[in-house]
Amino acid sequence: MRFLGIEIERKTDILAMAAFLISVGSILGQVVLLLRGPQVIVDGPLQILLFFEKDKGRRGFLNAISNQIYVNRGSPGYDDILKRESLSLHIMGEPIVLNALEKVDSARDGDILIIKQREPWSPAKIKAGDCVSSETLYVPYPVMNASRRDKHFINQRQFMQLLSKSGQVKVVLNASTYAGAPIESSCYIDQIDIAAGLLNKGWASLVCTKKERKWINMLGP
Repeated sequence: MRFLGIEIERKTDILAMAAFLISVGSILGQVVLLLRGPQVIVDGPLQILLFFEKDKGRRGFLNAISNQIYVNRGSPGYDDILKRESLSLHIMGEPIVLNALEKVDSARDGDILIIKQREPWSPAKIKAGDCVSSETLYVPYPVMNASRRDKHFINQRQFMQLLSKSGQVKVVLNASTYAGAPIESSCYIDQIDIAAGLLNKGWASLVCTKKERKWINMLGP
């Protein structure tokens, strides 16, 4: 009997060939894992906190807080570093881009939102087989060459006007690492849930779902 150009005559030869093929397959599998390098994925965003941060007494601009979990599924020794993170809200196809600024702790006292700064946002090492997570504050600054007239600086009145044109808001998380491919994850929050929180309290804590749905405009024309 011949297999892959090799003459096999006895049962012992067949068993030896089977063991050889298994070992080759195992080695090839290990080589593939080594060549893949770091494999960072994100679990989130699952919940979004929207509020308006006042800017030296002027009308506040839209900010967001969300907790992301980054997992490195790479082989042992293939660590990576998270170098950039942003969150964007897409209304009628137009994005409002917010960038990671600080790691924070948020809480509520009745209808009062309490935000405590832990530390400035900085690149984070993600070891192979491990994960990192933090509650992150996203703001419309720093955006390259941005000014207070930039479209990403949205106050509450402007945001409610945009919101009235859409049944759902698509939330997109974008991140990048030094060794891996760009990371993106998206979800959807409902217009009526956002409006209810912002109108009643000035902030809204919202569940972000993966499924896009068709919604009737509840805020009027």
